[in-house]
Amino acid sequence: MATLNGIDVSALAKYAEKAKTDAKYIQDYGNRWNARVQWLDGTRTQIYAGKHTLQSDEPEYLLGKDTAAGPTELLLAAVGSCLTVTYVANAAAQGVKIDSLELQIDGEIDMPSFLGLKKNGSSGYKSVKIKAFVKSGAPREKLKDLLKLSVKRSPVTNTVFRGAKIIPELS
Repeated sequence: MATLNGIDVSALAKYAEKAKTDAKYIQDYGNRWNARVQWLDGTRTQIYAGKHTLQSDEPEYLLGKDTAAGPTELLLAAVGSCLTVTYVANAAAQGVKIDSLELQIDGEIDMPSFLGLKKNGSSGYKSVKIKAFVKSGAPREKLKDLLKLSVKRSPVTNTVFRGAKIIPELS
């Protein structure tokens, strides 16, 4: 088992090959994800994702108690986390050793739209900026190419940039 950047490169290659040749395999393993969110009180929620739980809350200026990261922060964190994993996995697949990687993700929300003060606004992020701090012996151009490839392949990043159809349903 050869590992690079903490990634089992041969297992990654086997998974990709299996996904390429067996459509049912990829449909059964790694195609569907879910989370459940339960309101606790005020602006606090309990989040269940797979075997994991975490909470969310809003900052005090949005009437929360700031006991946990807010939903908008969690979205940025999800983008950064997925992009980081995609970056190191792609680097490993290409034989590039990463010594350290940190992403700074910043976004600005249209608060007047969120508060209902604008009729034709969008309460989502206007833009999301991602700055990568990478330490590696690889050439800078290679690291830039890996970042572009990772943005293209990251499922969470693509969901944010391209949008996903939201299907609300009341049970």
